[in-house]
Amino acid sequence: MKKVAIFIYSLGGGGAEKAALGLVDGLKSEFEIEILTVSPIQNYDAKDIKVTSLYKHDFEGSALSKLLSIFKLAASLSMYCKANKIDTVVSFLSRPGIIAAFAKIFHPKLRVIATEHTTLSSYYGDSMPEKAMKLLLFAAYKIANSVVAVSSGIKEDLVQNFGVNRGKISVIYNPIDIKKIKISALQKVSQESDGFVFVTAGRLIDSKNFPFLFEAFRSLPSFCKLWVLGDGELSGELRLMAVEMGLHERVRFFGFCENPYSYFASADCFVMSSRLEGLPTVLIEALACGLPVISTDCKSGPREILGGANNMLVSGIEKGKFGLLVSLDSPKFLSIAMQKMIDEDSLREIYRANAQARAEFFSKEKSLEAYKNLIIGA
Repeated sequence: MKKVAIFIYSLGGGGAEKAALGLVDGLKSEFEIEILTVSPIQNYDAKDIKVTSLYKHDFEGSALSKLLSIFKLAASLSMYCKANKIDTVVSFLSRPGIIAAFAKIFHPKLRVIATEHTTLSSYYGDSMPEKAMKLLLFAAYKIANSVVAVSSGIKEDLVQNFGVNRGKISVIYNPIDIKKIKISALQKVSQESDGFVFVTAGRLIDSKNFPFLFEAFRSLPSFCKLWVLGDGELSGELRLMAVEMGLHERVRFFGFCENPYSYFASADCFVMSSRLEGLPTVLIEALACGLPVISTDCKSGPREILGGANNMLVSGIEKGKFGLLVSLDSPKFLSIAMQKMIDEDSLREIYRANAQARAEFFSKEKSLEAYKNLIIGA
């Protein structure tokens, strides 16, 4: 059996982390597999899979110190792989991707498959550490044996902005266990009111754009509720914002939830307000739970999932085949779309009826086979 390490920053709550665990679960019968992390933070249960952290205190460092530690971590990763006879490293997200690629400098026989989960050109700004990260990414994806983009939008971003050879990139959707999600969704939570419940989920971080969502939600009727699932660095700030906006009785924060699908299945509509995504797994999970979906039309992912037309919105609202897409120009468009879901029973039911069939398109079998072929070098 080939020995494979899935390498990710941490197992904190997030879509990439969930995708990594899904890949581990799907490949563990084919390969001898373990998980390597940079940081020991862990919210997800890896069950019977070995998890090793390379650096216990990385999460405490500044952006500059994290940048400077890349070569040290690359050396540590290469030594670990040599000592444990690991053949292939599959990295998740940009910093682990850089570390894994540079580990090949110390261990040339190591195969590295770098997976990218966001449109990097939108993620990194113009500060010196961010510019340095862009240069390191440019180099890392040339060193890696293969590059996986989890959406077509990410592939184009890597080609156009990071000089990655188009033929080196495979578009492979995250392996999602749709059947497991449907079973988990059967355990519904009790509704707290007879009102219309919107639910959203994700890390409470800047790119998820929760203030934008709060502003849109603010103008909806008082019988509407918003459930927020997830945790993150902006947790305290967003809770205070809800109070200051007079939304504290209508917005409820549930924190990190091991089974978010029980909340999804108990709500009336899923809404996502992100400014930046790759292929947002959470939209597919909401569809798997049979929810009508509204999403901002950020650069990569939502349009691909919800069946929008080929071009991004200039402004306003678009009825995608599997959900509503709204412009990031103003919260008013999101508010109008949310009101539309409340008012139009027929629209809601059409999206609900098509949701689970759309989710099945992203089921895990094709993704796992594609990863298997990359790992064995087919």
